[in-house]
Amino acid sequence: IIIPDSTDGSLFFFVGDVTGKGVAASILMGHLHAMFRSLLIANLPLGELVARANRIFCEGTTTTHFATLVSGRANAQGEVEVCNAGHPSPLLVRHNGVEPIASTAPPIGLFCSGEFPTSKFTMSTGDSLVLYTDGLTESRSTSQKEYGEERLSALLRAHAASSPRELLGAILHDVHAFRGKASKTDDLAILVLRREV
Repeated sequence: IIIPDSTDGSLFFFVGDVTGKGVAASILMGHLHAMFRSLLIANLPLGELVARANRIFCEGTTTTHFATLVSGRANAQGEVEVCNAGHPSPLLVRHNGVEPIASTAPPIGLFCSGEFPTSKFTMSTGDSLVLYTDGLTESRSTSQKEYGEERLSALLRAHAASSPRELLGAILHDVHAFRGKASKTDDLAILVLRREV
């Protein structure tokens, strides 16, 4: 999800994954989306924004439901702040390598209170940030081998200069080739953000 933050011209983004499958999980993700849209109006610091969303989500769902997510803000100068709440590490793709953005907090909904620390970094022109759900890295081949973050990182290094559309296409092509005729066992979401200037 990408939402322009009109308060300061920055861009708010998040990718999440709710426990469970089907309609119930879709409703919970819709609930999270609406929550973040509402909370953005308050112009809160990112860590506090996620903490409030966590409290509302926790109080409004059963104890068996939680969500991993990566949320962040990026501005025109390439400054990015990210909160990774138990989600697979986003990958920062630079011309000279790939850097994972590690988890800094527990998933949303596990505990109704707590802190959600953030990470800050600056993207240079041509850098990309790749966010994805575990349906990508946990995809399995017919021999039950996992796709994994290492293979994804190697692919991103090889396509570091690609546009977001090209990068997304390369990822999807590679994971489909890797999976072959094996059944898809989980949903998949990928978001690619790139600094162009």
